[in-house]
Amino acid sequence: MECVTTTSYSISLNGSLHDMFEGKRGLRQGDPLSPFMFVLRIEYLSRSLNIAKANPDFNFHPRCEANQITHFTFADDLMLMARGDPISVRILMECLSSFSDKSGLSMNALKSDLYTATIMGEDL
Repeated sequence: MECVTTTSYSISLNGSLHDMFEGKRGLRQGDPLSPFMFVLRIEYLSRSLNIAKANPDFNFHPRCEANQITHFTFADDLMLMARGDPISVRILMECLSSFSDKSGLSMNALKSDLYTATIMGEDL
C-alpha cells in the first residue's frame, strides 16, 4: 500500500480532460482525519462562544440563562441561542465571523436559519 502525499485534479469539460492542477488546501473527501480536524475547529468556536458570553452586553436566551447555555453542537450542526436583541445577536455573529476568518470554515447561508422572537429584520 502506498501513501498518497499529493493530490492533483483534472476537469472534464465537453468530454475532454484539461490540464492537471494540485489541490492546495483542505483534506480530501473521505480522509480519516476530516472528522478529527472538524472537531478541533468546532472546539475552538465553542471556546470562543464561551468567552463571548462573558461580555456584559450579551444577554442569554431566557430559557438558557440559569445554565448559561449559548450553543449546542451536533455532528456537523451548530445551534446558537441568545436573547433576541440586536447586540446579543451581533456578538454571536462576530464570533462566527472571527471563527470563519481563522478556520477557513464558513456558514452555508442556504442551509442556515435565524429565528428571532423579539426583534425585526431591519434591526439586525
